[in-house]
Amino acid sequence: MSSATKEVLSKVRRMIPPMLDKFHKGQLGRVAVIGGSENYTGAPYFSAMASARLGSDLSHVICTPAAATVIKSYSPNLMVHPLMRQSENAKKEHEPAAWKASKDPESNADHIAAQIKDLLPRLHVLVIGPGLGRDPLMHATVARVIRAAREQELPIVLDADALAIVHTQPELVSGYDGAVLTPNVVEFGKLCDALKVKVDDNAPETARVEALAKTLKGVTVVQKGAKDYISNGETTLTVDLEGGKKRSGGQGDTLTGSIATFLGWRRAYLDRLWDVGKDPIGEHELVGLAAFGGSAITRECSRLAFSKKGRSLQASDLTDEVHISFLNIFGEDDEMNQLRIHDVGYLIAFANLAPGLRPKEGVTGVKDLTSKYKQGCELVVRLPSTQYNGHSLLVTRRGLRWFPQDPEVDAIFWALENKLPIQVNKRISDHSREAGSDTVDKSRIIWVKPAHLEEAYRRENSTSKEDWPNSQPQKIIDEHQDGPHIVANERHDTATYEAKECYIGSRMISE
Repeated sequence: MSSATKEVLSKVRRMIPPMLDKFHKGQLGRVAVIGGSENYTGAPYFSAMASARLGSDLSHVICTPAAATVIKSYSPNLMVHPLMRQSENAKKEHEPAAWKASKDPESNADHIAAQIKDLLPRLHVLVIGPGLGRDPLMHATVARVIRAAREQELPIVLDADALAIVHTQPELVSGYDGAVLTPNVVEFGKLCDALKVKVDDNAPETARVEALAKTLKGVTVVQKGAKDYISNGETTLTVDLEGGKKRSGGQGDTLTGSIATFLGWRRAYLDRLWDVGKDPIGEHELVGLAAFGGSAITRECSRLAFSKKGRSLQASDLTDEVHISFLNIFGEDDEMNQLRIHDVGYLIAFANLAPGLRPKEGVTGVKDLTSKYKQGCELVVRLPSTQYNGHSLLVTRRGLRWFPQDPEVDAIFWALENKLPIQVNKRISDHSREAGSDTVDKSRIIWVKPAHLEEAYRRENSTSKEDWPNSQPQKIIDEHQDGPHIVANERHDTATYEAKECYIGSRMISE
C-alpha cells in the first residue's frame, strides 16, 4: 500500500460513523438500488447486499415484478419494491388502468416514476443501473428519477446500463457533483466516444478520467481497471490496493453498493451526528472519498475471495468478504471499542489447538477474548473456525485487522503448537504509519515470515529442508521446557526472550 493511499484512507476513515448508543434505525444510511429486470436479478441484489453488509441501516431494491419475487428469495434483509416496468409487460392485466389506457411509453414512464419519486425523501443515496437492461420504458423511467433525485440533492451512483442513458442525455448529470459514475473499461470507452472526450496518446494514465469528469462538469468518475482512478476534474485519486485476478461478472455491483454506503455516511457526517472534530472535511471532497472507500473495500473483497476460490470466484464470494475487508482496511474499533490497543510493544500469539498455550479457561469468541486481554499489545489470535471461518485476528494500535489462513499464519501457529523457536524479521516502513504515528518506536514493530521459521527449525533440529515440518520436534520440546522463544534478528543484533504463559515476547525488542 502506497503512502498516498494510506493518507487518503485515513481521511476516509474519518467519515465512518462510530457505533453509538444514541443512533437510531436509518440514521447511518438508507440506500436504494434501482435495477433488476426479468433477465437480471443478481446485480441489484449484490449491490444492495454489499451496501447492507458494509453498514448501511436500510437497503432497498426497486425493480420489476418479475425480478422482485426472485430477489426477495435471495435475502429477507432487503426491502424489495416491484415498481419498475418493462415495455412488453406494461399492458398486462394487473397493471393500473391508466397505464393500460395509454399507448404512450413516455406517459407510462411518468406514472411509474411518480411512485418511485414518492420514496426519495426516505432515502440518502440512489444506485441506478445494476440489472436495469436496455428496455426503453425502464430507461425513460430512470431518466425522470435522476432528475427528481438531483432536484432533491440526493447522491446517485450510476453503473452498467444506466451509463447508456448518460450517452444520450448527459445533461441529466452534467454539473451535478452528487453524481458518481463507475464505468468498466468498455463502458468508459463508450462514454468517452459519446461525449467526444479525446486525450493525447502520451498523456498520463489519469488524463482520460480527468477529461471525462471535466466534460461532465464536476461529476465524479471512477475508472475501473488494474488501478482505479477517481476524478471530478479537479482532484484525482488513485486506488492501488491489490485485488483478485478473476474478472467474473457482478463484481462491479459490490463497488456501487459500497460507494453508496459511504455516501450515506457522508450524509451522517455532514449532519454532525457525532463529533467530527475541529477541521471537518468539505462536502464535495467527501464524494471522492466515498468513491475511494468503496473502491478499496471492493478490491480487498476481490483479493480475499480470489485467495480462497481462485478461478472459481463468483460475485457472491465478494459479498461474503465485505465485513472482513472493512476490518482489514479500517479496523474495527467502532464495533469492539474495548479491544482498541493504545500501545504497540508485544507480540502475543495464541494457538487454538495447542494445549500448552491455551489459557486455562479457553477463548471461545471475541467477547471472551476481550475479558482476558486488555493490556496494550500487538496480538495475533486464531478464532474458532466454526464462528469466524478460520480467520485470525491481529490487534494493533489502530484497532483490529482480520486475515484468512495463509502460509505465514499457518507457519506461526504450527511453530507454536510444536514449541519451536521463532525467528522474526522486523518490518519498519509499513507499520510505523499503521501504528498511528511517524515517530513511533520502530523497534517495537515485528512480523513473522515462514522462511524464518523454517530456518530456525532447521538450525535447532539439524534436519534437512525436505524433512521440515514433518520431523518430530520432541528434541526441541525437551530443550525448551519453558516454552517457545523468539529470536529477533535485525542486521547483526540478536536477542532471545522467554515465553510467559500463552504469549511470546514479554518485553520490547531493542534495536
